[in-house]
Amino acid sequence: ILGLWGERLFDKFDMKHTGHIHFTEFIKGLASCCKSTEEERIKFLFSLYDIDNDGYIEKKEMVTMVSI
Repeated sequence: ILGLWGERLFDKFDMKHTGHIHFTEFIKGLASCCKSTEEERIKFLFSLYDIDNDGYIEKKEMVTMVSI
């Protein structure tokens, strides 16, 4: 599970899709997790669980993200 969480976070932080995270992307990623509004944090968390990016969290996505 930690591998999937790490992959999902990496994808969100790697905003330029270069395969590595630049310093500015890292700061922006941290800010979106820590210094944003509650609604923005909820949307960010939702996007981590919405693995296929279809705007819905299906049962299989929820199970994948919370299973050990």
